[in-house]
Amino acid sequence: MLEAMRNASKTWLAKLLLAVLVLAFASWGITDYLSPSGRAPAITVGKVAYPDQMIRDQFVTQLNALRAQGLEMTTEQAVQAGLMDQVAVNIVRDLVYSQAIDLLGLRASDEIVRRSITMNPDFFGPEGRYDRGTLQNYLRQRGLSEGAFVENVRNQHAREYLLAPLAARVQYPDMGVRSYSTFLSERRAGEVLLVDAARLPAPKTSEASDADLRAIYERNIEAFTTPELRRASLLFVSGKDVEGEIEVTEADLRDFYDAHQDSFASPQRRKVRQSLFPSREQAEAARSAIAGGQRLEAATTGAGGSGPFLLGALSFADLPDSVARPVFSQPVGVVGDPLRSEMGWHLFLVESETPARQRSFDEAKADVRVAVVETRIPELMRERAMAIENELGGGASLEEAGALFKAPVISVVTDIQGRDRDGKPVTALPEDAGLLRDLFAMSEQDTGMLTEFDGGYYAISLTDVTPATPKPLEAVRDQVLALWAAETRVTRARALGEALLEKARAGESFARISRSSPETRDIAFGPASRLSVRPGAETSTNSVLETRGATPDSLPILDAVFETKPGEIALVQLPQGAALVRVSEVLPPDPTQARVERETVRSYLDGSFARDIARQFDESLARTVGYSISRDRLEKIVLQEF
Repeated sequence: MLEAMRNASKTWLAKLLLAVLVLAFASWGITDYLSPSGRAPAITVGKVAYPDQMIRDQFVTQLNALRAQGLEMTTEQAVQAGLMDQVAVNIVRDLVYSQAIDLLGLRASDEIVRRSITMNPDFFGPEGRYDRGTLQNYLRQRGLSEGAFVENVRNQHAREYLLAPLAARVQYPDMGVRSYSTFLSERRAGEVLLVDAARLPAPKTSEASDADLRAIYERNIEAFTTPELRRASLLFVSGKDVEGEIEVTEADLRDFYDAHQDSFASPQRRKVRQSLFPSREQAEAARSAIAGGQRLEAATTGAGGSGPFLLGALSFADLPDSVARPVFSQPVGVVGDPLRSEMGWHLFLVESETPARQRSFDEAKADVRVAVVETRIPELMRERAMAIENELGGGASLEEAGALFKAPVISVVTDIQGRDRDGKPVTALPEDAGLLRDLFAMSEQDTGMLTEFDGGYYAISLTDVTPATPKPLEAVRDQVLALWAAETRVTRARALGEALLEKARAGESFARISRSSPETRDIAFGPASRLSVRPGAETSTNSVLETRGATPDSLPILDAVFETKPGEIALVQLPQGAALVRVSEVLPPDPTQARVERETVRSYLDGSFARDIARQFDESLARTVGYSISRDRLEKIVLQEF
């Protein structure tokens, strides 16, 4: 059904709805993007003012995520780098979409939401199909109610419906595709003389002066620096800490069972085998052969189909809408009429059937008790967290609050990557990057508020900070010497490349130079196009328009190949040495390969075109809704100058 919605959104009707949306928003007026004043609120979209604290929270979350990836920066540096502006843009976009959805009354049906949840592999149980218990565990771990989760899914589908027209295939003009692909598919042939630093003799360490080593050490000081370490006490509130306190009466179990009987029911299931055919005619031919006495296997092969495949014991909800009802209507042991789906034409054989069954209260009692406990754990954890928070607010230490409520408190020493002094993982830390982000955003001697995470709640008390400390040069002398040797080899390889360039320009062939210089390799290439992976390799259909699909050393070589005139020789500096490039021939695109490469270019340009249209849609819709962003106010919020 969701697919049907998406297909419908590509029609003229969906385009008309978007036009109505823009006209409806036009009455709201347009507000300037930036307001120079510092008046609150910082962000307003339509008639909605976004809370300051939520802006601050989103900024801190993004900044901590960057820090967790090893990008150390202060709040001021992050603002200068544009992080604050990006957070503001994301907030405006989300609010614009939400208001558009509300205004149009877009709402995914209960059926769409149900299928979205029950067909999500994240909620499959051990048997490989939807399992309500798995969903309940997911919700419990995240402290979500089922109602809130369902609404989140419904809103996500509504947003997809709003944006679905932008997902329709967008095509770049064919003339542009042909022109660009012709340019990229031009072929060149020639040879490359590689001067490989690794082939040069290793320099003697006695040649390295103290000044040389000091310069390399200072240039690579980050590699020789012990990262900042933080010692902290961590308090945790988890489900296992509170579940033993939960008392469940017989009446509680009965009430829960009565309210959730569908959770303890097994739907009707049919063991199904299917064959798949490219056309209806082939499926009907196989069906006729079966009516004449052939088995499904022989009839499928004879009609040019594939299968039969055992699909297993399926419920009605496990099958696509187009085939579910017919499959559950046909008799057991009989091959039904041909049915069509997006995959082609099917013949289904129902081998057996298991009727629907409702487990009695006594049969399900143990599972009911587990479910009741699981539903109460989040609330009990929240109550425990609030009680601990009150103790901390009253001046208690983390250790005192933990002892009072029997909440475990541990001490750790860690860097921002979760490693100890020896670079080993701190196993006591939970698998939650938010804890480390919070820890490294704190000031020394601070105790943070309890924070919710997948496993419950945590609170941090930062004891002390050991700043990042460079190791003494003498302690890393061997590593510095290795760097000096590698750099010296590259320098000498590049100098050799300069000398060999003179020889080549004087008329000496690459082959002869290579024979007399063991540090070099002579590689013939081509015909190679700009879409080749690298000279000397087979032509690839992978797009290299952005990444060039090549190793770092081959990128400058590839550039030189298409910048050098035939007969000329170019010198290219490489990370591992140098290369001489000579182009001997320029050829037009290969007709067969050019067609493949043209599709690669078309895919790239279509994608770029679609992204550009989506960006313009966002900007136009936001201007139509009307929004304002006060940059002065934003800076005060993220810099905590309320």
